[in-house]
Amino acid sequence: MSAAQQSTNIIAKMLKRERYGLVFGMNSFVGTILQSILTGIVVSSKSLQLTIISQFFIYASYFAAISLLFTVRGVYTVLHTKCSAGGDQAERATNLPEASRL
Repeated sequence: MSAAQQSTNIIAKMLKRERYGLVFGMNSFVGTILQSILTGIVVSSKSLQLTIISQFFIYASYFAAISLLFTVRGVYTVLHTKCSAGGDQAERATNLPEASRL
């Protein structure tokens, strides 16, 4: 989990249900602002003066990087969860109590 996801999870655990909208709304707002800045830089005729194909390549690369990040994190989480569950089962199987003698 990235630092932003961890902090969001920690914040969500400590919040009352009524405040979820505020926290996640602010998260969406900041994301929209950053996306607007990127759009302003890429599309503006004064800054980079990119062609349509170059603009498409920048956005495609941006979304590909984000999807790769989420995919890698998802695979890591699944593998980590399976390894943790497998380790618990193996530990339970080896730490069985001894049978009592009657």
